[in-house]
Amino acid sequence: VLEDIREINGMLLNGKRRTRSELKAQYYPIWNFDHIQCEEDNPWNKWGPERLEDDESVRARAHAALVWIWERPERDIALVAHGGIFNLLTNGHPLVEVGPGVNNRFGNCELRNCLLSVSSIGEEETRFRLELAS
Repeated sequence: VLEDIREINGMLLNGKRRTRSELKAQYYPIWNFDHIQCEEDNPWNKWGPERLEDDESVRARAHAALVWIWERPERDIALVAHGGIFNLLTNGHPLVEVGPGVNNRFGNCELRNCLLSVSSIGEEETRFRLELAS
């Protein structure tokens, strides 16, 4: 479970998660919760029930998730998330170039097979390309 690829934080209750210990009690060992740093949902609480996380923050988290994925030894990885974060990742992200069809809005429970590649690695940022796999 990777906190960086979760849904947009704040305001919307569907973006709030249970405590780390509740999740672990229900889903461990099937799911690994080592990458959730805090017990409480501090990322959601930071934005609170009155406002949504800004697009820049969401895009930064999504990019961090791609960096984490890129550095994994596995080559086939399932990335499961809500459509809001995928929308901000694939539409107008300055560090993510997408091929045709990648940036279409996801339908409920839709699956897409994509290829992730690095287009450039800079000192402070990595640029990615996402394309639909054939």
